[in-house]
Amino acid sequence: MCFPHLQDAFEGADALPGPQTVVHANDILIVKGAREEAERAQVDFNLGLTEVTGGSTALSDVLVSPEVGVAEVMLAPRSQYTGLTLTEAQIAQQYGVQVLSILRANRILPRATTQLQFGDALLVRGAWNDIAKFRIESDNFVVVGLPESMATQIARFTLRSWLALGALGLMVVLMVTSAVPTVMAVLIAAMIMVLFKCLPLENVYRAINWPTVVLIAATLPLSTALQVTGGAQVIVDTLVSTVGAMGPIPLMAAIFLLTAGFSQVISNTATTVLVAPIVLQMAMNLGLSPYPLLAVVAVGASAAFLTPIASPVNTLVMTPGGYRFNDYVKVGLPLLLIAMVLALLLAPVFWPL
Repeated sequence: MCFPHLQDAFEGADALPGPQTVVHANDILIVKGAREEAERAQVDFNLGLTEVTGGSTALSDVLVSPEVGVAEVMLAPRSQYTGLTLTEAQIAQQYGVQVLSILRANRILPRATTQLQFGDALLVRGAWNDIAKFRIESDNFVVVGLPESMATQIARFTLRSWLALGALGLMVVLMVTSAVPTVMAVLIAAMIMVLFKCLPLENVYRAINWPTVVLIAATLPLSTALQVTGGAQVIVDTLVSTVGAMGPIPLMAAIFLLTAGFSQVISNTATTVLVAPIVLQMAMNLGLSPYPLLAVVAVGASAAFLTPIASPVNTLVMTPGGYRFNDYVKVGLPLLLIAMVLALLLAPVFWPL
């Protein structure tokens, strides 16, 4: 049997096969393995065999549709699946996907016996909604790329697409003209999206980065506690009496290093929420403009270069690049110093002290 138009044969075949799937005549199965094994299966089960090659029948065209797609996910440093095999981890069953392969340092490993390690890349296929679940599990997985954007690129352009563009245009107009506050403009656009079903309701909840929301909600009381207990005042007084006496530029350098130090172990969002009130109070005590100091805080919170766990971006490149923990310090420390120098030079220019 020959399938010259393999892509056409898969139109509408978006359901993932499982143990209970019944195979019928003329069904097309996508299999992965050595050629001799595929040929043996062809003889044993009386199958037609065709090879998926490049061009119009590329494997990516076959596996991806508006409903189903593929993505690469990597194990995070503190993933609970480290040391487990795929059978023990039950990743396919929990997330409703197929694990197609495991990649470790440019080597494809056997799926049945491999014990997962930090940095292992899993190629998974499933419904876009199921793939999105990996992004929520940020403690266990890091999703490579943007599956949501890939799903959008192959989505069909419909009337709701025009409505979504209209909502976006309305939001921009409201923000530019200041007809309503910025927050209200965004909420109006989001409401239009939901009311006209441009975005499924379940995707609305999934699009919210709940770990970040919870992290900010937990950090705000910590910042308040520092203010109430006098901890913030102690930090302010210490910096003002030591570095502050040397002038505003050394003070800005100390603020940068303090913020950058926090950002190596916690997220930049939490770092900013924690440090910004302290810096604001410091500026008031010294009679300085808070704008350049807060700009330094923003840059310092983003200078997460020194550890592989400082940000998901650092984690993503660790295994493919073959980097070690010390490599981040060797490359990240010069970058950190460059960012600090530029911040100290430019912040006072745009926001005079």
